[in-house]
Amino acid sequence: MHFPSTPGEVTPRYRHIAQLLAGEIRSGNFPVGSMLPTEQELCVQYGVSRFTVREALRILQSLGLVGRRQGQGTMVRTAQERRTYRLSLRNFTDLEQHGYYTRLTDISAEQIVADAALAAELPCTPGAAFMRVSCYREPVDDTVPIPTAWNQTFIIAAYGAVAAEIGTHEGPVFGLIERQFGESIREIEQEVSSVLLDPVIARKLSVRARSAGLRVKRTYFGRDQQPVMFAWNTYSGDHFNLTMRFRQE
Repeated sequence: MHFPSTPGEVTPRYRHIAQLLAGEIRSGNFPVGSMLPTEQELCVQYGVSRFTVREALRILQSLGLVGRRQGQGTMVRTAQERRTYRLSLRNFTDLEQHGYYTRLTDISAEQIVADAALAAELPCTPGAAFMRVSCYREPVDDTVPIPTAWNQTFIIAAYGAVAAEIGTHEGPVFGLIERQFGESIREIEQEVSSVLLDPVIARKLSVRARSAGLRVKRTYFGRDQQPVMFAWNTYSGDHFNLTMRFRQE
């Protein structure tokens, strides 16, 4: 099976192949315990490179559908995807990939001035002006094991013009700031806290109102070490785990 390379193609080939293979697993064509075709066989079947096939298999593995061992091939473990998201961040590249694997929907933007309460939460100076973007961050398709999050992003007023492109931009929002204004994000600080989900957000996240959630708050610092953007992603606590790995230096 060959996929035509057409301008404006939305779904990368490796994701398309992952979707097809996941469908075969769910339907029972590849039952639990069976082996998927070899990488070479999949390359021939779909008319793609080995790199593309490996990326597709990596997605299936991240969903928990298959297990892979060097020299033994790829075995089907389950027909039910794992939907608990384990966030593992080691560097800026991990954050960039998260931006490419998700999309923003139901976007609204407005200019605001931080009152005392918001200034304490961000933190910033009361009276600071921002462009506030509110939206939902969703996986780009069903091959991406990332749950939907309620997102609020506060962009300093000087860079607020990037909000006009957020709906069509692919990738992390901070990339827009770097591209349009020549800024350079040098450091990102992350804080995770527990919250109770209000009814509107809970409904979108498919959980009960006032149930537990996790808010991941990130502060993006520019070249002068001053914050240029704050981003809050709120997840259902049932579908999100944060894992961290430390290395001795």
